[in-house]
Amino acid sequence: MNGGITVAYSGVHQAYQLALAAEELGKLEYFYCSLFASTGKWGGMLVRLLGPDLLFNRRLDGLSPQKARENPWPLLNRTKLRPGTVDDWVSTNSWFDHWVACQLQKSACSVFVGVETCAAESFAIARERGMTRVLDCPGIEAEFLNKLAVKAGVEFGILALRESDSAVMRERKPT
Repeated sequence: MNGGITVAYSGVHQAYQLALAAEELGKLEYFYCSLFASTGKWGGMLVRLLGPDLLFNRRLDGLSPQKARENPWPLLNRTKLRPGTVDDWVSTNSWFDHWVACQLQKSACSVFVGVETCAAESFAIARERGMTRVLDCPGIEAEFLNKLAVKAGVEFGILALRESDSAVMRERKPT
């Protein structure tokens, strides 16, 4: 273990800021993401093709492109660029998580920071390798959110409520 920190998330939330904080400490090993809007990256190519507004939240000044490792395929597969593609966050996040878990098998970092819906397999590998695991959960815990929604629905006479996350998605969120 080299004492480094690895951060991974296929989406945005605050994962970019977490990676930047680790880099500012001189501890960032890698930041695994789906797209990083910078020269020499898939995200940078999309910015050139489709304009800077598309990926404005997938870049951060000060975060080194050399530390960013992209895997755009799960996200691009999900975006319906291909006819018949199903909007399926569970398989998208599972695919990304599996890729990160494979990278962790070769990592010498001592801390892994994963973000809720795409860190279950990565956390298992990090645990096996003796890494300190940090779960960033930017959302409200699903069961708590569901209870609040039901209570509000009863109060306002709204009976047809949908759960905030499916059971399969809740299983992907490590505890």
